[in-house]
Amino acid sequence: WYLIRHNEIEVLPTPFAWNGAVLLDNVGETKVLDATLAHNRFEISGWAGIELSGTKGVRLIRNNVLGSGASGILVSDSSECLVLANDVSSFEPMADYGRIYLDSETRHCLVVGRHDAGDVVDMGEENVVITFPPR
Repeated sequence: WYLIRHNEIEVLPTPFAWNGAVLLDNVGETKVLDATLAHNRFEISGWAGIELSGTKGVRLIRNNVLGSGASGILVSDSSECLVLANDVSSFEPMADYGRIYLDSETRHCLVVGRHDAGDVVDMGEENVVITFPPR
């Protein structure tokens, strides 16, 4: 079990630095990564502040993502994730992406937080998105 918390990460635009954090698990059904990212601050100019790829059951809780790129939080080919109370309000996403983006291969994830309309783009199936108006 991994707990990644209370970090401040700044990603400057370079050809090699695209994401603040990437969690990548095995391709296929056998998943081994059991991780929580909580209370981190990511400032990026690149692809994504936090990217999940091929994960199952990963938790993103109360992270702050700011800057610009494709998406503040990008979830691809993942399932059963929890995206809870993350602040992406100061992130400027690219067109066709949202501040939080769940791709078409993402299943059974729960996103809860204070978001404006359009902040969460859910292209997957059987995900649940619960939004409250920003303060």
